[in-house]
Amino acid sequence: MFDSAFPAPAKAAKKEESQPASTLLTETDMEAVGGDWEEDGIDVEGSGAPASAPSGEVGGDWDLEDEDIKLELEKTPEVASGSGNEAYFVPPTQGTSITELWQRNSKLPVDHVLAGSFDSAMRLLNQELGVVNFAPLKDHFLRLASSSRSSLPGVPSLPSLLVPIQIKSEATASVGQPIVPMAVGQLVKDLQAAYQIVTGGKFGEALVQFRNILHASIFVVASSKAELGELQQLVDICQVYLLGLKMEITRKDLKDNETRGAELAAYFTHCNLQPIHLMLTLRSAMNLHYKLENFGSAASFARRLLELGPKDDIAQKARAVQAKADKTPTDKVKLDYSEHNPFEICGETFTPIYRGAPSIKCAFCGTNFHPKSKGIVCAVCDLGEVGLPSNGRTSINLRK
Repeated sequence: MFDSAFPAPAKAAKKEESQPASTLLTETDMEAVGGDWEEDGIDVEGSGAPASAPSGEVGGDWDLEDEDIKLELEKTPEVASGSGNEAYFVPPTQGTSITELWQRNSKLPVDHVLAGSFDSAMRLLNQELGVVNFAPLKDHFLRLASSSRSSLPGVPSLPSLLVPIQIKSEATASVGQPIVPMAVGQLVKDLQAAYQIVTGGKFGEALVQFRNILHASIFVVASSKAELGELQQLVDICQVYLLGLKMEITRKDLKDNETRGAELAAYFTHCNLQPIHLMLTLRSAMNLHYKLENFGSAASFARRLLELGPKDDIAQKARAVQAKADKTPTDKVKLDYSEHNPFEICGETFTPIYRGAPSIKCAFCGTNFHPKSKGIVCAVCDLGEVGLPSNGRTSINLRK
């Protein structure tokens, strides 16, 4: 009776004959649900939208009221961009390097060179000593900068660590000072070697040696004012020898101008040289002037030579020149030279600047020049500009 009351469709029964009757509902059948079926009105919090209800009305005796039921889904915490919860690395603030402290706490050019700050060192040299040509100082700069650091080998395949070398004292315990490898004593030894080269007559080689000493004097730090005075004296000696050697080299290149050669030889005798070198210049000037039949000037050089106490054979020759001059005390060739009128020698033209005449100086080495030479690079030291003011050696060679 029940089977006849609810006959199953023929096709459906045939297709699903192996399945239970309870599983044979289709979507079409579900759309027909209605009557007392109540809508599923559960509010899922955080789901974003209410669940869709089946079509038709659900009601009747079904207890599906859900006012008191709340399903709360766990929310994923959101991390705001830029908040303190982000996992990122904050590198430490870079500190001040030792070499930078050397620059900040010193106005000595050598300290800046040792720190590797060549630009600031050149600015100081320009401001304090009027240096404008820095090419001759390149080797000094590079050698000093490399000597101020120690190389420590690190992990294989990585570069070595460069560690600045410094000294500390009670006055500089917090900062320290770089070790200056040049000292006055070393330059004095180099000066003695240069003297020997001059004695040997190697003027070109001696010129290079004296110029190196003069340039190296920039990078010496005196420990006292007495040592600073000794350094200044050494600089003055180098300047005198450089000027005299340049005149002598120029004279030797003048093969067809004996008059000019005699003038340069006479000027050389007024350079403040060591006694042994002064005797050599006086002998040379005496011979040149005697050949020109300038017996008066030759006798003057002979007299000055005898005052220095030369060897017997040299003294005998000087007396013979004096005897000749007593008979003919005149000069045949007129020269731009007067031994009785004090003068300085121009570093560019190698001509006398007599007392009272206007002149200017090289800011670095102090060589005198005629005013028309203003603005040129000094031909003696090859560093300073002629005519610029100078603050002196205290500003660059004495640590305060």
